[in-house]
Amino acid sequence: LGHRSTLFYLDALNKAYHEEEQGYSTCPFILYNTDFNSINPYLPNQFKKLLPTLKNYLRNLEKLPISHLLVPNITLHEVMDKLDTNLKIIHPL
Repeated sequence: LGHRSTLFYLDALNKAYHEEEQGYSTCPFILYNTDFNSINPYLPNQFKKLLPTLKNYLRNLEKLPISHLLVPNITLHEVMDKLDTNLKIIHPL
């Protein structure tokens, strides 16, 4: 994500968390940065070429202490939903 997109999602997560939990704490999350340059050339529809890269990222994410995964890219959801994982993938829309 770019700087503005990242700030947008952080703000939205914190607002939703605050409405749900009240108080003044922020949403607990882990930000996992990826090399989007290794993903973007295969969007929007070269999913077979993209799968090995995404599988590698997913293997690393599954090692983290998380229960849900927010992937803030609508096009990536088409391929992410095809991957085998125990993580609950959240669609941003």
